[in-house]
Amino acid sequence: MNAYRALGEQIGTPEARDLAADLQAWHDEMVMHLRAIRMQGGSCEEECPHTQARVLWPMALATFGEAAEELVLLRKHGAGAGGRTMPQRAASVGS
Repeated sequence: MNAYRALGEQIGTPEARDLAADLQAWHDEMVMHLRAIRMQGGSCEEECPHTQARVLWPMALATFGEAAEELVLLRKHGAGAGGRTMPQRAASVGS
């Protein structure tokens, strides 16, 4: 079980489980994105997983509390983001 799913199950709410699924999908996209940048020497486009991280990080904090600190990749790329409401998140990540 991955860290995102484990946190979702630990909290146990439908919202936590849904966020955990979104975070896992984001994680996979971010890993591919970082590999592509490293291999191709390119830069980020306007809409990349970095943008999503800034939306998802405050949500993870609100949903998982201090346990969100364990989500190192998300914290690294999403820290410093302002909070967003659920409708804003849905518009940003297509949920």
